Amino acid sequence: MIAGWGQRADSRFVVWGVALVGGLCAMGCRSVGLGMELTSSPSPVSYPDWFLRAPVRGVAVGYAPAWRDVAVAESVAVADGRMALGLVRPHRVSWEAGYLSESGVPLSMMGERVREEGTAAAADSVRLPDSVESGGMRLVLLADSREVHSAVVSGSLRRVGREPAWVRTLPVGGVGEVFAVGVSPVTFREESGWQAAERHARLLLAASGATTVRGMERGFGPFGSAVLHLRATAVLSEVHVEARWRDGRSCFVLVRGKVQSSN
Repeated sequence: MIAGWGQRADSRFVVWGVALVGGLCAMGCRSVGLGMELTSSPSPVSYPDWFLRAPVRGVAVGYAPAWRDVAVAESVAVADGRMALGLVRPHRVSWEAGYLSESGVPLSMMGERVREEGTAAAADSVRLPDSVESGGMRLVLLADSREVHSAVVSGSLRRVGREPAWVRTLPVGGVGEVFAVGVSPVTFREESGWQAAERHARLLLAASGATTVRGMERGFGPFGSAVLHLRATAVLSEVHVEARWRDGRSCFVLVRGKVQSSN
């Protein structure tokens, strides 16, 4: 322990921790976060129906830049989609974040680390029901079996509609299931924004379990300093994307999964 510092478990750190975790969950429950405000203006880009909402279980979307060589772009997108299909198997997500407050200034993030362990791609025998170019991306739809493939109909491109209800209010899942909404700014390479939103949703799934809060402070009164450390580790399984939506600035992804806390 550093001289002059003492580990604290008082109500102030508990309140800070609850507020931060609550804010993190609010980013998934109401999709308000990352310093962004919601806007009701939908995206002018058109996407296939199966991209905006998964038609059945057992499908996943893979992303790649829309390179001129379609075969190369599809190969990259299929590899990405196979990883997404593999998330149905149990894998561990760990999240750690540090926050600092000095001289009465509100908490600010010092750093964050997210790890996903145990993820593995689905089998090479996956099916490819559809492949399209949209928004500067190559999008492929993968199915994990012949039966699922036969149940999927290739979707026509259509523009994003009005903000769906799940952006602000999470659906109710089945027994042991949890929903989360990941959010990311639209980036120059649009596929990066969608992939970041999916990762953010998986982080929120992990944080929905038990999150430990530890804090230390030095000094007294408004001139003191405080450090807060939050940590969550969970085993996720049966993770898949239910729906996607975007406005003019942000990508939103609705993800469903099962969470087993392992703090």
